[in-house]
Amino acid sequence: LPALPADLCLVAVGGGPWSDEEVLRARELEVSQRIIRVDMGDRDLARAYAGASALVITSRCEGFGLTVLEAMAAGTPVVAAAAGALPEVGGDAAHYFEAGDSAALATAVSSAIGKADRRDLIYRGRIRAHQFTWARTAELTAAAYQSIL
Repeated sequence: LPALPADLCLVAVGGGPWSDEEVLRARELEVSQRIIRVDMGDRDLARAYAGASALVITSRCEGFGLTVLEAMAAGTPVVAAAAGALPEVGGDAAHYFEAGDSAALATAVSSAIGKADRRDLIYRGRIRAHQFTWARTAELTAAAYQSIL
């Protein structure tokens, strides 16, 4: 596995308290001191994205992927599972890994936070995020309704 920086921390937002199994696994891996779980509102979430090295989303089933767009709009590189709607939403502006493949996840994170890839992902992510607007959503929704009628 690629070596990740020693000062890298995982900030897990939402999702409720850790299960006993998760706490035990973090201790076994000797990373429990590098993991923080918090709940926060939208304003704080936007600041968290902007200050993050990357957004890592490991969902195997994601309905849309709004978190991906929020992170991209904030200038945060995205690493996502190649599952659900995530590749469709992230397009070529994210690094992907097969869900459940920890080696591929580590490689994707290492690449995304590297200097060259990070700059490129931020640039492409901001462009990608701007392609998803509420006006465009309304137009596509209206068009879908019109095609049914």
